[in-house]
Amino acid sequence: MKKLLLFAFLFILNQYTWGQSQLLGGEIYYKQLDSYKYELTAQIYRDCRGVAINSINGLLYSGNIKLPLNFKRKSIENISEYCSTSCQNTNAASSAGIEKHVFKDTIDFTQSPYDSILNNNLCEVYFSVYYGSWNPAITTVDNPRFYIDAMLNICKATDVVSPMFSNKPLYQVCCNQPLSYNPGILKTTDEDSFSFELAGVLDSFKKNAAYTNNFIKSIPMTPYCPPNPGTINCRPLTNAKPPRGMYFDPLVSDIVFTPRKCDEVGVIKFQVKQWRFNSKTQQMELIGYVNRQMQVIVSTCPDNNTPYFNPISKTHNICLGDSFKLNIYSKDDPYLPYQTKTDSTYISWSNNLENASFTYLDSSAREKTAVLKWKASGNPYQITQKYIHLRTIDKQCNMQASKGVLINIYPKIEFKIKSKDIKGCNFYVLNAQYNDSIDTHLTMNNKYSIWNINNPNIILKLTNKLKDTFYYNQSGTYIVKYEFKYPNLSCNYVKFDTIKLQFLGILEKNIKDSIVCQFDSIILGNKNFKDSFTLIRWEHPKGKTFSNSNLPFINHQQLKSHSYFKLIVSNANCNNVFDLNIKSKYSFDLNMVGNDTFVCENKDFKILIKALDTNNQTVVNWFYNYQPIFNPNLFYERKYTQNSIVSIINSNNIDCPFSRELKIDISPIKSFKINKDTFCKNSLNTISPDISFPISHIKNYNWYVDGKLTDNKKDLNYTFTKESTVKLEIKDKFECTADKTAIISIYQSPIVQIIGQTQYNYHDYVKLSTNQSFNSYLWNNNKTTKDNEFWAKSIGPPGNYKISVVVVDSLGCSLESEVLINTNSFTNIKNQETSFFKFFPNPNNGILNLETYESGLLELYALNGQLLLSQWLENGPSSIDLNHLQNGVYAIKWNQKVYRLVLMK
Repeated sequence: MKKLLLFAFLFILNQYTWGQSQLLGGEIYYKQLDSYKYELTAQIYRDCRGVAINSINGLLYSGNIKLPLNFKRKSIENISEYCSTSCQNTNAASSAGIEKHVFKDTIDFTQSPYDSILNNNLCEVYFSVYYGSWNPAITTVDNPRFYIDAMLNICKATDVVSPMFSNKPLYQVCCNQPLSYNPGILKTTDEDSFSFELAGVLDSFKKNAAYTNNFIKSIPMTPYCPPNPGTINCRPLTNAKPPRGMYFDPLVSDIVFTPRKCDEVGVIKFQVKQWRFNSKTQQMELIGYVNRQMQVIVSTCPDNNTPYFNPISKTHNICLGDSFKLNIYSKDDPYLPYQTKTDSTYISWSNNLENASFTYLDSSAREKTAVLKWKASGNPYQITQKYIHLRTIDKQCNMQASKGVLINIYPKIEFKIKSKDIKGCNFYVLNAQYNDSIDTHLTMNNKYSIWNINNPNIILKLTNKLKDTFYYNQSGTYIVKYEFKYPNLSCNYVKFDTIKLQFLGILEKNIKDSIVCQFDSIILGNKNFKDSFTLIRWEHPKGKTFSNSNLPFINHQQLKSHSYFKLIVSNANCNNVFDLNIKSKYSFDLNMVGNDTFVCENKDFKILIKALDTNNQTVVNWFYNYQPIFNPNLFYERKYTQNSIVSIINSNNIDCPFSRELKIDISPIKSFKINKDTFCKNSLNTISPDISFPISHIKNYNWYVDGKLTDNKKDLNYTFTKESTVKLEIKDKFECTADKTAIISIYQSPIVQIIGQTQYNYHDYVKLSTNQSFNSYLWNNNKTTKDNEFWAKSIGPPGNYKISVVVVDSLGCSLESEVLINTNSFTNIKNQETSFFKFFPNPNNGILNLETYESGLLELYALNGQLLLSQWLENGPSSIDLNHLQNGVYAIKWNQKVYRLVLMK
C-alpha cells in the first residue's frame, strides 16, 4: 500500500510543466570586502526535472540608474531529500529533487560604471536577478516573472554582511497535514538587529506581481479555515489540531499553517531587514534587506504524519558567560489506520553557536530527544541576539518540521564607583558609572544601600536612583552596597565600598544675612566654637582672605550699604561654605540692580532712588564724580559724555546714615566700522561690520543701500550694479543707536561677446568663441575652453537655439553672454550631378564650374534662406566666381531642384 501511494505521489508531482520553468526559488546575499567593495552571492534553486540553468540575468538599480551585474556560477549542489529517487548534480532534466546553483559577482562602487552611484549621492542600491517565468502551474500568483532582489544602503553600512538562510527551501508539503517551517536565519554580526515579515512577490523592480483570488502576501496559500470552504483569512490558532489559519511569527520568522488545497502550487516570500543603531541620532536605521522566495507544491502524501516538536519557547534571555541548556523533544504520530510500522525521527540544528554541543539523550529511541548546551558569548557592552533553528525529519521522504529560536544575551553589568565627590559638608554623593561604552539604554535596576559598620542591621539610605546624596550626622565607618541587575534575570553585579566619614558641625546654625546701620559693628560667627580639627577661613570681599582669619568669629564694621562675606569651614574630608550679605539699615538702590550701568552718549538719563524709607525725614545729597551738586530730589538727570561716578549720601537719617555709589559707563555702540571692499558688478557680495564690543549687546541692525532699507541681519548680502552708498544703523540692548556710512566701489563686469556664424546646416559644426580671453569659461554644454564646437544635429531638430557662456575675469567677476543660432533642414541636399545639370568641384575652392543641357535661371542661397546670387545660364559649360563669399554650406537651386554646395577656399 505504501509503495502504491508513493508512486501516486511522485506521479502527481511529475504532472507539472518542468521543461518550461525549472526554478523553485532563490535569494541574494551581500558581503563587504573593502570600502565600497562588495561580494554578491545569488543562490538559485532548480527543480531537477526542468531544463538546465546556463546563466542568470542580474541588474543593479539606484535612483534612475540601472547597471548590469555579471554573475558567474561557482558551484552546483544537490540538496534533495527524496530517498532513492533524488536527482544528481547534472544540471539536466532527471528525477525529482532540488539543485542549488551558486553564482557570485564582485562590484566596486569606486570604479566605473558603478561609481556613478556615489557621484550622484545615491545610497540605497538594489541587487536583482530575473529569469523568465515561474512554473505556469502556480495557482496563487498570476503567471509572474521569476524576480528576486536584495537592498543595501552603502552610505550607512560599514563592515556589513547580510543575514543568510541556513535551512533548505520547501519543495512540497502534505495536504491536510500541519506545516511548521523556518528558513533558518543566521545572524552574521552582533552589532545588527533583524526584523522578519512575509513580503509580496515581485514581477520586476519595485513592481508587485498580482495574486489570484483573495491571496495576499501575508496569506500566500490556502490554510485550513473551518467551517467555511474557500475562507483563507480566519484567525490563526497554532495550538489547534490541525493548526487553523495562516500564522507568521515576526520575532523568529516561523510560518505555521495546514495546507488545505491539495492541488495548489504557491509562492512564499520571507523578507529579513537588517537594522543598525546610530549613536548620533539614537535611532535604529535600516541598512539593507534580503529575501527568500520559494515555490511550494501541495500534494496528497503517503501513509505518514509530519513530525513535530513538543512546545519550545521561541525566546530565551540569558546572561553573558552563563550556561544555556535547551531540551528538544521530537514527536511523530502514526498515520492510523494505514501506517502499520512506525518510523523514527531525527533532530538537527543550525550549528551557529560557537563551542556549543548538541547530543541525543538516547540515539536508539524512535522519537529522538536532544539537548543543546552552550556558554553564552557576545558583545560585553550591549544585548546580543543569536538566532538558531531546529529541524526534525522522519524516515519518510521530505516529512519535516522546523522552527526558530531567539536567544537574547545580556551583558554582565560592570561599573566604576565615582562616589568620592562631596556635595557639601556632611553630604556624600552616591554615584556609579558603567564601564566603557555599555549601552545605557538597556533597562536595568539600580540600587544603593548604606549602613554604619557598627550597626549593619539598620539601612541608613536605600535608593534606586543612579545618582543620589547621603546625609550623615556622625563620624564613623560606613558600608555602601552597589547593585545593578536586569529585571527578571540573574545578570547582576554587586560591589561593596568602605568609606570613612567625619562629621563637621555647623559653625553657627542661624548664621544668615543681616541688616545693620551703616558704620555700626556686628559680630559674625560663634564665640563658643572650639574644634582643633576644623579650619576656618573668612573672605571679604568674596575671594580676598583676611589676615589671621582662622577664627570662629569676627567683628565687622559696616562702612558701605552692602558688604559680602564668604565663610569656609573645612576638615580632612569636606568643606562647608556660607555666603553672607550684610546690608545697611534702610539701604536703597539706584535705578539699576548692581553697582554700575550703561547709558547712551549725549542722551538724558535719569537715576532714580528705589526702596528708600522716606518716613524718617530723609534728606539726600547728590555727588557727581565726588563733587557735591545741589539736587534735593529723589532723582538725578543728566546727559553723559564720559564714564562717571554718581553717589548719594543720606546725612540726616536719625537711625542709620547711608550712602550709595553708581558707576556710569558710556555705551560703546559707536565704536564700530563697516568693512568695505570693491565688488564685482552684478555679483552677490557680503559686507560685515567690524564690532569691538560684545555682539550680544546689539539688539538690531538696519542696512540701507542708497537710502533704501535693504536688510536687518548682521551681514549685508547684496548684488551691486553701480557705485553705492551703504549705511548701517545699529541699536544696542540699552536702546542706544549709532550709524556708519561707506561708499562701495564697483569693478565693472567683463564685456564678453560670442562671435561666430549663427546660420548652420543641420549636419554641420557650430563653432563659436569669445571676443577676448578670460580666466575661465563655462559653455552651456559644460565645455571650459575659449573656442567651442557644437555638433548641430546633436542640439535638436532644425530651428533656433540659445547658446550661452559664463566667463570669469582676473578679478573674479563673471558675466554671461548668449547668442541665438539657427539650423535649417537642408539635410538631404544632393551633391551629385543630374542628366541635365552638374557643377564641380564640391567642396569648392572659389570657382564654380557648371555644365547645363538647357538654359535656365540658377539661384544661390544661404542656409537661412537669403538669396545671394541669381544668374541666367545658357546651355553648355560656364563658371561663376564665388571668392567674395565666406566658407560654408550653400544651396543651389536649378530647375526647381535644390543642391548642396560646400565652399572651402
